[in-house]
Amino acid sequence: EAKFRQFKVDEYERRVRAHPTDYELKMRYGHALMEVTSYDEAIQQFQKAVQDPKFKIKALSDIGTCFLKKELEDLAAKQFQSALDDIADGNSDTAKEIKYKLGICYEQKADKISDEGAKKTLVEQALTVYQEIMAVDIGYLDVSDRVSRLMS
Repeated sequence: EAKFRQFKVDEYERRVRAHPTDYELKMRYGHALMEVTSYDEAIQQFQKAVQDPKFKIKALSDIGTCFLKKELEDLAAKQFQSALDDIADGNSDTAKEIKYKLGICYEQKADKISDEGAKKTLVEQALTVYQEIMAVDIGYLDVSDRVSRLMS
């Protein structure tokens, strides 16, 4: 399985070099890089793919996901918020997915800090985002459990 993942990385790298303006290939290459935890390289590919309006929202979300994996919650939150700003339907599946990841950012950052006031603010931000999801889809992933846990 690891060999196959590395084969995909090598193959997409070759294709991206051969077709430098193909943003769909950059997205696929970025996802292959994420599979092998090469987050910095994946971010580079997604940052290039943002130029294509067809891939902008997904690329911003993927950049945020990479930053989240690198435990850079502030940078991740900015990317997720940028993606949300470009979504026309705030209740779409894509919007729910990005809001969910944004809530995770806030929770992870709250877990890292000791300042109780700042921690409370971050928990409230996470709760707000999760409640927005819950208002349109109570069954989305574990959002109901997260809201219950954060409210207690």
